[in-house]
Amino acid sequence: MNIIVSKFGGTSVGSPEAIQKLREIVLEKEERKIIVVSAVSGTTDLLIKAGTEAKQKGDWEITLEIIKKKHLKLIKELGIKLDLSEYFEELEAFLNGIESIGELTPRSRDYILSFGERLSSKIIESFLEKKSKAIRINSRKLIKTDNSFSSAKLDMKETIKAIKKNLLPKLNDFDKIVITGFIGSTAHGEYTTFSRGGSDYTAAILANVLNATELEIWTDVDGILTANPKIIPQAKVIPKINYREAAELAYFGAKVLHPKTIEPVVVKEIPARVVNTFNHKHRGTLITGESQKNIKSVSSKNGSYIINLYSTEMLGTSGFMAEIFSIFLKHDVVIDVVSTSESSISVTTECEPTTLLIKDLEKYALTEILYNKTIISLVGEGISQRKNILSRLFGAVKNHSIKMVSQGASPRNITLVVDKKDEKLVIRAIYKEFF
Repeated sequence: MNIIVSKFGGTSVGSPEAIQKLREIVLEKEERKIIVVSAVSGTTDLLIKAGTEAKQKGDWEITLEIIKKKHLKLIKELGIKLDLSEYFEELEAFLNGIESIGELTPRSRDYILSFGERLSSKIIESFLEKKSKAIRINSRKLIKTDNSFSSAKLDMKETIKAIKKNLLPKLNDFDKIVITGFIGSTAHGEYTTFSRGGSDYTAAILANVLNATELEIWTDVDGILTANPKIIPQAKVIPKINYREAAELAYFGAKVLHPKTIEPVVVKEIPARVVNTFNHKHRGTLITGESQKNIKSVSSKNGSYIINLYSTEMLGTSGFMAEIFSIFLKHDVVIDVVSTSESSISVTTECEPTTLLIKDLEKYALTEILYNKTIISLVGEGISQRKNILSRLFGAVKNHSIKMVSQGASPRNITLVVDKKDEKLVIRAIYKEFF
């Protein structure tokens, strides 16, 4: 059986017009059998707000009412009969409990956030039922994870078992199967979530296990672009890109893909395509194992810190780097970019350096923290090995203050770190030089 896994993001399920487009798209091809959906746009933020307000004994009832009205309005405008009262009552009771104890644990937060996809998927199922035989499955029954709430790690072995048990038997009985994105569950059935945007990852996992012929990521842009259109209005769609390039762009700021999306599809060489729900005849961006060796895009990622470490003990000493990185591991600090010299190490991270981390680092090196930095990456297969590109890049940014450079760790990425205030100027200078 040929299966296309189609994932629709928040804006693609965020209005009656968008949901009508969604139905038109999935009915267009019989193979579009698995429909993974995000929460209605804005709902996840509202759920976070409601949980925080409940913990602080604030006006969470008002926020809950906004969530209710948002979904009930969609139901009315779509002309479907659907009673979501049990979900709203369940959420209200839970928020009441949070208010009573004055505590919001990561486990409780994940449970609250699960309502976004649970609500949207019921609406999509109901609307598809008008034109096809459809069923909705809560991915809690399919996607198995550890108990790292809010950033759960996949348990692939248990996930394969769960999909074989709870999804495969339904493939022949239904035309369309709607599945909640973003959420999974522990071995004990507790709700977990991936990091924000994790519905892409859910869809990629399903594509892997089902041996799908293609993974589609439906969003509100025409594909992966050569730059952020808010900074470069003339940015163009990249017609074709390889898995590794797409993974680099996703990790370093391209918001159309969750960073983990590529992992499950590259293993089985499943093509992925990023396409626009609102311009669905556009071919979008195809992601496969092959692409031309040229510059694809310049991306940026805000909210980074630079940690500079200076020590003469690095000179001719083995094991120094290992000691430093064991400290980062101990404090659960994820490192994005690394640059080294004979007597210094510079790294970037999104994790705000704590007093305890700095104290441990200072046992080995003089430590300096720089705040509010932006990582800018030039991405394209083989670019870091081409000297002319490096010289052109440095020529383009020579009038700007570059805080850090990393080149060579990946053959498809050259990375600069700048002050946040310089982000747009540097990206425009790079874009002018290369595109």
